[in-house]
Amino acid sequence: MEKDVVVVSPVLSFLQMAESFPLETLVVAGMELCGRYAVSREGAISSRCPLTSASRLRRFVGQAEGMRGVKKARRALRFVMDDSASPMETSLALLLSMPRSLGGYGLPRPVMNLRIDAVAFDKCMVGHCAESRFFRGDLCWP
Repeated sequence: MEKDVVVVSPVLSFLQMAESFPLETLVVAGMELCGRYAVSREGAISSRCPLTSASRLRRFVGQAEGMRGVKKARRALRFVMDDSASPMETSLALLLSMPRSLGGYGLPRPVMNLRIDAVAFDKCMVGHCAESRFFRGDLCWP
């Protein structure tokens, strides 16, 4: 890496985006920062570890009193969830859980990609045998 390259943290980046992004776009950006995927400029999707978490974003924004974009960032963080694995999961989770006033269905927030241990089920289910010891539910309401 070049010595003169400086990159801000994901949490500061989120707050900076709040200055210019519409609320819905900011929520989606927050979901990507806290998710297990990245979208390239060309639209390609790749898997990766989350860059931050919703709780870290909330903690940082909570301490950023007086900074530009903080009010919008706080509002957006009411809807940001951890562990989305794709843009489609993000879209579905937000559609279902955003309030009706923002175009959603107003359902409770799901837990995303919840681990469901296979011991709770038969080894073979729904026409296929489980090769792993667990499943992941894209959106779950445990």
